[in-house]
Amino acid sequence: MNEMTALKVMKINHGRLEKLPETFKTNFSKVVVLDLSYNALSNIPKSIGDIKIKTLKLANNKLVEIPDSIWGNVYTVHLEFDNNNISSISDSVQKAVH
Repeated sequence: MNEMTALKVMKINHGRLEKLPETFKTNFSKVVVLDLSYNALSNIPKSIGDIKIKTLKLANNKLVEIPDSIWGNVYTVHLEFDNNNISSISDSVQKAVH
């Protein structure tokens, strides 16, 4: 899978995925649609926010926080984080909203 460096759409959902490799950004830098919903992810690498992802679906996982890099990604226009264990949102996001 790591050899699929031109991959633009990645859907790994309804499974048991628990962790993404820290090298995700390096191996999949061209991904623009990332759907990892309905898995068992408890965290995601901060480097995900450095990819030009337009759609990021992480709903129905076990996430407790979302890295600031994802909130600040100017390329992302669609985010899904519903049904996770997120109890707070970054101060930088709250300031931007108010």
